[in-house]
Amino acid sequence: MDKESIREIVISHIEQNFPEYKGIEPDIQEEVVRIEDTSFAKAGMIPIPPKKVYVAVFKREVIAEDGGRIKTVLRTTLDKEGKIIKTTHSK
Repeated sequence: MDKESIREIVISHIEQNFPEYKGIEPDIQEEVVRIEDTSFAKAGMIPIPPKKVYVAVFKREVIAEDGGRIKTVLRTTLDKEGKIIKTTHSK
């Protein structure tokens, strides 16, 4: 999948589940996730090859009751097929 397809998938997901981030454009990066071979050796497992994932980061700033500014971040990780693996956000 290309970044534009990933962008459409993640924006749709975020608008449904986190409406406060609607209208915010994500920063999408491509990353390679790799587990060291020594970790597999310790567990007695066969190593798996590295895999490519996309990480979409949404950032926004909210105003606190006392007038201070608080930055919030929402991060979504997708596999190369566009399936959402994990979503995390700051409070």
